Amino acid sequence: IGQKRVELMRDIHIKSKILEIMDCIRTYNDDNALSKINNEIDRYPFNSETMPVDTRWIHDESQTHPMTRKMLEKFPWRAQNPSCSLRELANRVKTTSIIKATTGEVWDDEDSDSLSEALVLNQNLQILSFTWNIIAKKPLRNLCDALKSNRSLKVIEMFGNEIEAHDGKLIANMLKVNPTIQNLSFPQNVLGCEGVTEISQILHTNSSLKSLDFTLNDCGDKGVQMLASTLGYNSSLQHLSLSDNDFGVEGITAIAKALRSHKTISEFLVCDNGLKNDDLLPLLEALRVNQIVKLLDLSCKSESIIIKMGASTSLAPRGNQMDHKGAGYLAETLRLCQSIETLRLSKNNFGDDGITTLADSLIMNRTIKDLNLYQTGIGLRGVVAIANVLQGCSSLRTLSLNDNRLGDEGAAILGEELKTNKTLENLSLKRNQITGLGAAVIAQALLTNDTIQSLDFCGNRFEDAGAEEMATSLSTNSKLKILNISNNGIEAEGILKLAKSVVEKNDTLHTLLLGYNKITVQVREKVKEIDPRGRVYIR
Repeated sequence: IGQKRVELMRDIHIKSKILEIMDCIRTYNDDNALSKINNEIDRYPFNSETMPVDTRWIHDESQTHPMTRKMLEKFPWRAQNPSCSLRELANRVKTTSIIKATTGEVWDDEDSDSLSEALVLNQNLQILSFTWNIIAKKPLRNLCDALKSNRSLKVIEMFGNEIEAHDGKLIANMLKVNPTIQNLSFPQNVLGCEGVTEISQILHTNSSLKSLDFTLNDCGDKGVQMLASTLGYNSSLQHLSLSDNDFGVEGITAIAKALRSHKTISEFLVCDNGLKNDDLLPLLEALRVNQIVKLLDLSCKSESIIIKMGASTSLAPRGNQMDHKGAGYLAETLRLCQSIETLRLSKNNFGDDGITTLADSLIMNRTIKDLNLYQTGIGLRGVVAIANVLQGCSSLRTLSLNDNRLGDEGAAILGEELKTNKTLENLSLKRNQITGLGAAVIAQALLTNDTIQSLDFCGNRFEDAGAEEMATSLSTNSKLKILNISNNGIEAEGILKLAKSVVEKNDTLHTLLLGYNKITVQVREKVKEIDPRGRVYIR
């Protein structure tokens, strides 16, 4: 979940993907994240002649589990390192406390020996992340043997390394001996039921593990049932991700039963498992009793994504699909459960009826801080219901309504509410068909609103009229820190007015994203002259 795949096939493709990741990070209000990403992107050689066709990952710090985030705070955010050989990686391991690398190769026995030796020698290593390799059994055994004696490592991320079912026992044996590892992440491998079962068994005795991620490992109902049976013996696990594992009612029922009595899991991710309304009812009923879970992810992130695993490909299963009936079940849970702070419901087919039902339960809620309703079929009736939530829910800080049907009327409804709202800090309205008319109402709200710190309007239709309205509000607003108006059909006049407004009259806004508008070479050079500090970002 904390990573986005970037395929370096064409310059325009990679730039577009990285900008999407920047848009995502904006939502989480990290003052430094975007500027750091900007610097890293400028360092990338976006030249197809010098950059090989390959696969990279960009690590999205905002979505990373808090345990990993806490460790990463000590180090500068950076884009994923270019591919390196395993021997080069071994040399780096000897002297650093954080390794995040993509070798993109088959691990042979000789080079894996050198890596294992380096891991034994380095007792300062805290984060180890390997992405998109092909790790055979002997290299993995060497790695696990080396980690048995390591007493500094806290985070292991092994994303897409073709770790198979029979490898689960090697990992489990290592975890029985190692007392320091707190975050264990194996997304997009092929552990299956057998591998997940082997690793899960360590939860009987392990007291250090706080985060476990089995996303996209095809463990099925049986694997989830075996994992659930171990949770009753564990009192340390806080984060559990079982997203995209193709399990159904039997698996979710087993997990629901475990969550009724488990008192430490506060973050539970179960998106993309093909679960529908009644399938999710056992889980929602368990949460009414649980009162511990703070993050609940029931998103449908992908309907049909091709997953590359070495030379083979597979089709990811369809995600969860709740409609207005499921919204009713969830609404009842939200009335009774007073622990959930982050709720992710992307791509569920709620429509206005379902959103209205959910909103009724959220109006009096005092715990929800982050609500994601991306592409959930929200129209005008739904927007009115959301506006009522903004009035009543004093805890809400971040709201994402991307890819719905708000239009100018919906934007105006939200804009009127923002004029008096004193709690919302982050609002994302990407791709909602908002023109200059809707932008004008929200711009007016910014003249009086003193809490909004980040706004995202990427992919709307502001054009110059909307840009001018925003430029006027930026000359007065002193709270907004990040504004994204990328891909809005803005021409030279609107871009220059925005840039001048930020540079001459606004000391608070540190990032203005204007990429993918109608930008000429002359406009780009002019913006550089106006904005030597680089607060206005243009691609």
